[in-house]
Amino acid sequence: MAAGVDEQPSQEVRADGKHEERDDAPAASGPAPAVMPTTTLEADDEGDTFEDDDSALGTLRGSSDSGSLTESVTDYRFEHGRRYHSPRAGDYHLPNDETEQDRLDFQHHIFRIALDGRAFFSPMPTEKIRNVLDIGCGTGVWCMEVASQLPDAKVEGIDISPIQPAMVPPNCYFYVDDCNADWVSEQRYDLIHTAALTLAVTDWAKLIERVYEALRPGGYIELHEYHGLVVCRNKPDPPEPYLVQLSKYISEAMHKMGRDFNAPPMLGDMLRAAGFVDVEVATQEWPVGTWPKGRKNKTIGAAQTKNMKEAARNSVGIFTRVLGWQLEEFQVFSARVAQEVDSGEMQAQTTVYFIHARKPEEGEAH
Repeated sequence: MAAGVDEQPSQEVRADGKHEERDDAPAASGPAPAVMPTTTLEADDEGDTFEDDDSALGTLRGSSDSGSLTESVTDYRFEHGRRYHSPRAGDYHLPNDETEQDRLDFQHHIFRIALDGRAFFSPMPTEKIRNVLDIGCGTGVWCMEVASQLPDAKVEGIDISPIQPAMVPPNCYFYVDDCNADWVSEQRYDLIHTAALTLAVTDWAKLIERVYEALRPGGYIELHEYHGLVVCRNKPDPPEPYLVQLSKYISEAMHKMGRDFNAPPMLGDMLRAAGFVDVEVATQEWPVGTWPKGRKNKTIGAAQTKNMKEAARNSVGIFTRVLGWQLEEFQVFSARVAQEVDSGEMQAQTTVYFIHARKPEEGEAH
């Protein structure tokens, strides 16, 4: 069922990047409505202004000192002035330095705005959640927030880079692991979560099968994933906007690496094929820029402007290693992307998929 985005969000982003809760704000975690409404965008032809503050980017990340990992995992690669994870940890071409960590934290807060302050929306009573896993946890900010909200639950995160803070809630744990490896967990989880993992996963069907085995009966998987390609509504004819070209180049690079940048529309069917039930798929159209109607859309759009510019700059490894570009060629292109996004002339958008599904109880038909 289609629905518009709320005009007045229950949670707003302050200039320092933190959230300001309103009295009518929902709980920061489930249970949420079983069906999340799909949302679409409508252009703001009246041109309402929207004030934003650049200081919102990268203010919440803590220390990146993990303190307890082997030397091989922290044997980082340095290239073109950027730091990357150890080659032994897996094949991933975005950096893991502070600039990218700041972007990941900022991206996390865009997801929180989109979900009206919730960390997840699976319809599970919070008192029944005892074990949680975040796959591809990045800086660990989602894990730490959920661990604080659910102090009786054990919250774990895995990532190929040890960039999580040393100071974390006592019920929060991080491990270095590759989501594409043959990981086997002795723990049975109530909730397993991913967000923005499309660039990392080589085989979604295989990952979903592993998640199915790792969940307890009745447990939920929840996926928050970008559909890779950017669409520009007001410039459909050639020449393509640089931002649209960027998304297509990254899609080409992912194809060369054996990854599907456009997998999210197929994830619902993959979940059903793996045996999950109560599969719910919702989409949100996220603007790049403040062109659509609605305060919440404008907030997301302003944030996505920053996120897209940083993502373009941080994709240098994808272009130079995978696509074979020269550094100078990439720098010119990424500068054009940033200039175009800053111009505010495009009505660009991406589609984000929010999906949850339940592992059936023992003996339940599926």
